[in-house]
Amino acid sequence: MNHEPKRDAGRRTEITLRESDLQYEEVFDNLSVCMFLLDVTAEGRFKLARFNPAEEKAIGLSNAEVSGKFIEEVFAEELARKVTANYRRCLEVGAPIEYDDELNLPAGRRYFHSNLIPVRSADGRIHRIVGACLDLTEQKLAEGALRQRLNEIAHLNRVAAMGELAASLAHELNQSLAAILSNAQAGRRFLSGRSPNLAQARKCLSDIVADDERAGQVIAKVREMLKKAESRPALVDVNEVVNDALRLASHDALRREVSVTSELTPRLPLMLADRIQLCQVVLNLIVNGLEAAAEMPAGDRRVLVRTAKVDERIELAVEDSGRGIPESDLSQVFEPFFSTKPEGLGMGLAISRTIVKAHGGRIWVENSPRGGAVFRCVFPRSQNRLLRRKTHGASVREHHGT
Repeated sequence: MNHEPKRDAGRRTEITLRESDLQYEEVFDNLSVCMFLLDVTAEGRFKLARFNPAEEKAIGLSNAEVSGKFIEEVFAEELARKVTANYRRCLEVGAPIEYDDELNLPAGRRYFHSNLIPVRSADGRIHRIVGACLDLTEQKLAEGALRQRLNEIAHLNRVAAMGELAASLAHELNQSLAAILSNAQAGRRFLSGRSPNLAQARKCLSDIVADDERAGQVIAKVREMLKKAESRPALVDVNEVVNDALRLASHDALRREVSVTSELTPRLPLMLADRIQLCQVVLNLIVNGLEAAAEMPAGDRRVLVRTAKVDERIELAVEDSGRGIPESDLSQVFEPFFSTKPEGLGMGLAISRTIVKAHGGRIWVENSPRGGAVFRCVFPRSQNRLLRRKTHGASVREHHGT
C-alpha cells in the first residue's frame, strides 16, 4: 500500500499550521494594541502565557518575567484580585466581554478599555483567554489637563462676573449693615428709658439676627462663586440654582432699572451637576440679558427666566427685551472672544457653552418674535436623576432688587 500521499498531506498540513502560527505571532507582536494570552487551568486558575511588546510597555514587565506564572505570582494582591475578577466574569459569561479599567501597575497608573475573548478546547472547556486592551492613559491625562484649564478659565470668568457685580453686592451688604445699626440704636433706646420696652427690644434683636444672616448669605454665595475647586457633581435643584443667581444679580438689575421675572416650574427632577458651574451659566445668561435690556428706554427693560420639564429633560430659558442679535452673529455668539460690546471679553457665553456641554446639555440662542433674544439650555434625560424633590413653594415671583 502506498502511504506517500498521506505523508505528503500531513507534511503540507504541518507546514500550513507552522506558517499560520508564524503569521499569527507576527501580527500579535506588531499590533499597537496591547495583547496578552492567558491560560486557564482545570482548577480555574489563570496563568500568563504571553504579552506582546505593547502590553509589555504598558504593564512594565517583560515576557520573560511573566510567562508561565500565575497572576497572583506576578501582581500584588489587590491588583491580582481586581484583574482576576474580570477574568472570572469572562468564564461565567462564556462569551467576549469589554470594560474600562484603571490599574496601578509596575509601569504606573494606566487606563484601559479592555476586551476578553474566551477560547474553547475540543471538549468545550474554556482553556485560554485572549486579551486586547486600548491604552487610554495619554488620552485620560490630556482630558484631565484640559478639564483643569477649563476650570481655571471658568474660575477667572466667575471672578470677573463678581467684579462686575461688586457695586451691587456692596449695596446689599450696606443695606444689611445699615439695618443692623438702626435696630441696635433703636434697641438701646428701648432699654435706656425708665420703663424699658423689652418687647420692642426683643424685636430689634430678632431683626438684627435676620439682617446678619442675610449679609452672611450674600458673603457665602460670593465666596462659593470665587472658590477655586475641582468640579464636584451632585444632585441639585435647578430652581434653587436659578434663585441663587437671581439674588446675586438683583442689585445689578436695580441699578440698570431692569425688571427681572422668574417663572420656575415646580418639582423639577433633580439634576446631576456641579452647582457652582451651573450657577455660573445662569448668572452669565442673566447678566447678558440685563446688559441687553439696559439699552432700551426705561419701562421697556425686562428679563424673564424660565425653567420647564420637557419629556423628562430640564430646560432653562433667559429672555431679554433688548434689540436682539443680528442674524449674522447668531452662529458666533458662543465663540471665544466674540463680543458685540466694546468692553466685553467675549468669554462668558463661550464658557457657558463649555459647561453646558460638559453636563451633557445643549445651549443655543434665537431672536424672540417680541423683540430681544432668548438663550435656551436643555439637559437631556440621561443627565437627569428622576428623584422627585419635595413640593416647592410659589413658582412665579417678581424680583425688584430688594
